[in-house]
Amino acid sequence: MLDFARQIKEATGLMTIGVGLITSSDMATYALENDDCDFVAFGRELLRNPNLVMDIAKERKVEEIVHQAYNRAYR
Repeated sequence: MLDFARQIKEATGLMTIGVGLITSSDMATYALENDDCDFVAFGRELLRNPNLVMDIAKERKVEEIVHQAYNRAYR
C-alpha cells in the first residue's frame, strides 16, 4: 500500500501511514527515507511477533527503550 500512501501524500499534502506487508525495519526505513509515507504501521507482523519493536531496537543496538524498572522482563 506504499504506492497509495505516496499518491495520497503527493495529491493532498496530508501525512500518510504506510501499511501492508511491511515485515522488517529495513522495509520501514526504506519507505520513510524515500518519502513514500510519514509513518509506518506493522500490522500482521506485530501479531506474529509482539516483541518486534524490541527485536528491532536490539538489532539496531538501541539501549534503554524500556524504563529501567521493566528491563528484566525483556532479558
